[in-house]
Amino acid sequence: MSSSTRLAVGRAIAAERAAASMSQTELGRRMGWSRQTVGAIETGVRPLYTEDIPELCEALDCTVWDLLRRVSARESRAMGLDG
Repeated sequence: MSSSTRLAVGRAIAAERAAASMSQTELGRRMGWSRQTVGAIETGVRPLYTEDIPELCEALDCTVWDLLRRVSARESRAMGLDG
């Protein structure tokens, strides 16, 4: 995963978390991660692993589509998600 993709995904996670009025600490607790790990994912420092996506969506009470719709059109094109 490129650094720009990691950042786009991280931003989407941060936006979905904020929409749920959830702190990084709470999301980390639900995922079994530290607050620092959540922060590293949200800032693109650490990648989000594919196998974590279903549990992450459950923790955020959202769908994968909810996360992806938060990625900007420019970022979606760069990730090859524009169809």
